[in-house]
Amino acid sequence: MLDIDPITIGDHVMIGPNASIITVGHPLSPQGRRRHWGQAHEVSIGNDVWIGACAVSCQGLPLAPIWRWPPGAVVTHDVPDNSVVGGVPARLIKEIENDVQD
Repeated sequence: MLDIDPITIGDHVMIGPNASIITVGHPLSPQGRRRHWGQAHEVSIGNDVWIGACAVSCQGLPLAPIWRWPPGAVVTHDVPDNSVVGGVPARLIKEIENDVQD
């Protein structure tokens, strides 16, 4: 985890080895990078999320509840609740049933 902004992790979350959750990024502008500017955005992980090994979260993504994120996936945008995403960049693979009664 690389955090200069908060990372919030919900209940019953599983995170595989070598997964990266990153809140910081750098400007596209070469001048901004030469000045060592950073920009951060909070990452919030919902309940019952499963993040597979070597998966990567880009900054500022709210990770929906009941979510499965397969190994090696690179998530660059928000995805729907109750879903499985995968690939580079990650895309919706299928929706899954929320069978948890809170």
